[in-house]
Amino acid sequence: MQKLKRLASALVLAVICIMMLPVTALADTPYVTYTIDGYGQIRQTQSAYLAYATITKFDDEALAEPSDICLSEDGLIYIADSGNARIVVGTPDGGLVKVIGQGTLKDPRGVYVTENGDVYVADRDAGKIFIFGSDGALINEYGKPKSPL
Repeated sequence: MQKLKRLASALVLAVICIMMLPVTALADTPYVTYTIDGYGQIRQTQSAYLAYATITKFDDEALAEPSDICLSEDGLIYIADSGNARIVVGTPDGGLVKVIGQGTLKDPRGVYVTENGDVYVADRDAGKIFIFGSDGALINEYGKPKSPL
């Protein structure tokens, strides 16, 4: 009987010790997220969001080097396709709506869509900001000022 009590006590103690061990929860993401801390150092951090899909093309228009994305108020997706020097506009289900800036843009790196549908594009190689209308026509372009203010 004494042996049985000791065995039961040892078993309970072992279970309590196991329950006190730290447990790590894992959630795999297909990428690593980094941030810059207050000292300017790049640090790995937890993922801020989890992507559920990857856009590689709209209809038959493949993206070569997408560098920026903007969602318009009407739900369209605007992607700065730097590798093909254009802005591709598509629907969330992958349909192509239009292509903006072909022949005008050199290396679009940033895209923004206003409430009225104007598209602002920052082009690194051209050193300009281009403004296109909602129809895709070039409205204006702004380069580096030639004189100080």
